[in-house]
Amino acid sequence: MTYLPDARANSGASACCRLALILIATVADATPETASGQSCFAPTVLTPGFYYQVDTCQSSFSPQQLCGELFPTGPTVVFTFYVAGYSASGYTLTVSPSVGFDPALIIQTPECGESANCPFAIDSGGPGMAETFDLGILERSGQYFALVTSTNPDASCGTAQMEITYGGAGDTGDGIFRSGFNY
Repeated sequence: MTYLPDARANSGASACCRLALILIATVADATPETASGQSCFAPTVLTPGFYYQVDTCQSSFSPQQLCGELFPTGPTVVFTFYVAGYSASGYTLTVSPSVGFDPALIIQTPECGESANCPFAIDSGGPGMAETFDLGILERSGQYFALVTSTNPDASCGTAQMEITYGGAGDTGDGIFRSGFNY
């Protein structure tokens, strides 16, 4: 499992560990992962510093209703990530869609599915507009699920890029992801 660490914990990391994380981030940025999370039972694990290619049109998971009030108009891709302690401050989850796709980003915990708790649902952009979520507002540690779907019947499925980035304290602005993750 990959946990979002407390950003302050990395300040004393040795030079060898910082170098290894820089190398991992460099390779990660160059190679997109393919999101294959077709259900809540087999989600794709999100790792900060990597980005994932999402194609909801290829998913076989099509919930009829989420959060009691959202009605997806197309298939859904499922991701999971873990927060250790209250340490997600400075991390952002972003879904950047292709032109014409209108994604909705649903955060569920501690379970995933049609009847699961949805503390957050982000669907403020239109077709082709990114949806972002500040992970720092999560109120507990543990497992979370991030579902990418659409509630727009005219843009019900499509492709996108999904990633968790860090931009909090200690970010040098040089585009290199640094963390204290246990890879």
